[in-house]
Amino acid sequence: MTLCDAAGLFEANSPQTVPGDEWFYEHVHLNFDGNYQLARAWAEQVEKLLPGTATNRAAGDWAPQALCERRLGLTDWNRSAVLADVLRRLGEPPFVDQLNHTQQVATVRSPLARSAPTGEQGGRSAST
Repeated sequence: MTLCDAAGLFEANSPQTVPGDEWFYEHVHLNFDGNYQLARAWAEQVEKLLPGTATNRAAGDWAPQALCERRLGLTDWNRSAVLADVLRRLGEPPFVDQLNHTQQVATVRSPLARSAPTGEQGGRSAST
């Protein structure tokens, strides 16, 4: 059995050890950056359980987020769809009654406006 200290990971990489918008859309749902960081932390834990011959790379030599997103087929269309869904959820309880509701909505609307997909599901590859 192995453990992955997600709380510790996000605390250690957050301003004043308080995870926020850099990792989450709201109180619990990870954004794309948060998902990558958590997936990588899990991969690092799993790697410790594998025999040395099971990997063909140097320890700790992980693909950067942009490459992972490209290989997974993440496009601007996908990003926009996720952001639109998050924005829809933020318009419902319990989010509408939270003190930081306006800031949460603005945080999601900003990248949504920048991504502006072409309307095709294929869209462009993620560039981040």
